Amino acid sequence: MKFKLYTSDASKSSEVEIKNFPVIDSKDAEKGARALKQYLIAYMANQRQGNASTMSRNQKLSTPGKKWYAQKGTGRSRHGDRTAPQLKGGAVAFGPHPRKYTQKINAQAKTMALVRALAEAAPKISLIEKFDVGSKPATKTLSATLRKISDKGALLIVDDSYQSPVLLSARNIARLDVGQASQLNAFDLVRYPSIVVSLKGLEKILSRIQP
Repeated sequence: MKFKLYTSDASKSSEVEIKNFPVIDSKDAEKGARALKQYLIAYMANQRQGNASTMSRNQKLSTPGKKWYAQKGTGRSRHGDRTAPQLKGGAVAFGPHPRKYTQKINAQAKTMALVRALAEAAPKISLIEKFDVGSKPATKTLSATLRKISDKGALLIVDDSYQSPVLLSARNIARLDVGQASQLNAFDLVRYPSIVVSLKGLEKILSRIQP
């Protein structure tokens, strides 16, 4: 697989071939697609807090359970107590209650999902030799470097480890997220329209999917 490789200041670029980068085989185009879908569903489900809560009729203890008015003779609709769902301040019928949305996914499926996500994300991945802004934080320098590489909106940069000046420079750049190669997941690869990875970061990512 061929990628564009930029220098640390993005002044020059060249093509480099990564031989062990995963690709989608035309003979088995669906391989890993199901695992990727399963992982994305589980990942988003696990982000849910599940703390939405409503009160049913047996929980509305502050409301008297006495019948509102007589069943007949008033000319009005028949009602029981004031906890009925159709009344203002009444209970909620079939409302949500606290629950867990957690879904488990095994390690093999996670790896398959990551491999498939990498293969699909290949067109939006650019490589950089390393992220470097000097000995002091320089947001303007980092922003200019990344703008030369990509201007497609939200951007994710990935490295094996970051120097403090790079982290401090990145925190004030809009729509820029900083990721670590050891923690990169399939959701990150699918989510961002453009990804810039250092050579060390790519090496770490590929080591995670090697058998």
